[in-house]
Amino acid sequence: MAQFDLMNKNHRVLSFEYDSALHAATAILSLEEVAWAPPAILANDGTTNLAALNTWWRHRGIPASRHQIERLLLSLSLDSTAVLAEESLGLSLSDRYWIRSASSGLTWEDVNFFDNDFSDELGVLTLETPFAGAHANLMSPNSTAGGNLQKKWIVANGQRQLIKGATGLFGQEPFNEAAATSLHRRLLDADDFVPYTLIFDKRGIYSSCPEFLGANEEFVPAHDLVHTLLSTRSTVTYPQVLDAFVAAGLDETHVKEALAKMFLCDYLIANYDRHLRNFGAIRNAETLEYTRMAPIFDSGAALWCWQRHLKYPQDWDYVAPPFGEGMEPLRQVKLFDEYAWLDASRLMGWPDEAASILSQNDIMPQQRIEAIRNELERRCQVASATAARIMPVAGRR
Repeated sequence: MAQFDLMNKNHRVLSFEYDSALHAATAILSLEEVAWAPPAILANDGTTNLAALNTWWRHRGIPASRHQIERLLLSLSLDSTAVLAEESLGLSLSDRYWIRSASSGLTWEDVNFFDNDFSDELGVLTLETPFAGAHANLMSPNSTAGGNLQKKWIVANGQRQLIKGATGLFGQEPFNEAAATSLHRRLLDADDFVPYTLIFDKRGIYSSCPEFLGANEEFVPAHDLVHTLLSTRSTVTYPQVLDAFVAAGLDETHVKEALAKMFLCDYLIANYDRHLRNFGAIRNAETLEYTRMAPIFDSGAALWCWQRHLKYPQDWDYVAPPFGEGMEPLRQVKLFDEYAWLDASRLMGWPDEAASILSQNDIMPQQRIEAIRNELERRCQVASATAARIMPVAGRR
């Protein structure tokens, strides 16, 4: 057994005993600066326990559902993605949490990936097809990058950027991200969303986006905020999500408008994957103040990329998370009454722009692209009419 500290920058949150064979903490040895703990491990009374710590740690690593994950582990001769998180000290580019050996004396300045460069060796394997007998420096933010798509972090001109690949029959996800960005630029303010660009490379086609956190900032998923307040891990409702953000200290009007923007855009692009870990709030890791809603990111699971055929009416249907057991997407739009920001005239021409972006995908049939364009046109009309009925001043700024 080894003894580790859970850290938030240089704040020692707690110490724990860790079994590297089980890839799990076996005991919490002491509580130190618990206020700086990840919200996911805190109950609503500010306490924590071993189960919560291990649940947080399991979500720290690359998920077992990641495309090509078994091949990645085999190529590196690893038994679990938890080893990747262990070897990289649990460091991430989404927040400031990490672990250290209790006797190491390491500091945040020594190890963090926001300020220190990192090797691209692991990134080559996490983005591209892993190969047998591979060797890589595992001290990398790519050891903790979540999500099902293959991806990697790079440093380009001093800026951290996330490069994401594609999966499925048509490899749509990078093009979907670009199409979503074109929509966001039309409707939203620049700080409301993370922009994605297409990268055409001899090894594949990818999307790229900048790291969106400022100095001392961390991303807190809605999941962590909601379940800090709730006594159960049951499905949640929109009022519960709203209450969680407001209880964290965010302005209710700001939260409502940010959510309305996100879910209206998700309806327009048919994003079927807006789960509770896919949106959230920004917190200052030093002051612990929640300052704003996180910008919209990760919109690649959209535009019916999961459907092989788009021939029949039922092919267009899907159930959208995150509320309850999921709901019909337009119902989500109707949950909100904050549409004064919407200038529906800005939607004119967007279906054509989205189709033009999709047309850059050489393996996507033109007939499929045209069917999607027609459905986007319909959705623009429905969304404009729905928002106008809910908020008569919609369209004015």
